[in-house]
Amino acid sequence: MMRKITQRIKYIQELFQGQQKIIDGITQKYRRMILYYIKVLINKKQGINSLLENQ
Repeated sequence: MMRKITQRIKYIQELFQGQQKIIDGITQKYRRMILYYIKVLINKKQGINSLLENQ
């Protein structure tokens, strides 16, 4: 009985670790995209500001 419970707990822990790895992979992928978009937006904003200052 106890062995069955510990096996079940171990299985659930492994499942969660697997999901966590998947989630980490996805967040890293999106983090790169988000950082890229933020960089682009900042560059655009700076470009617009410099255009406005030049006029």
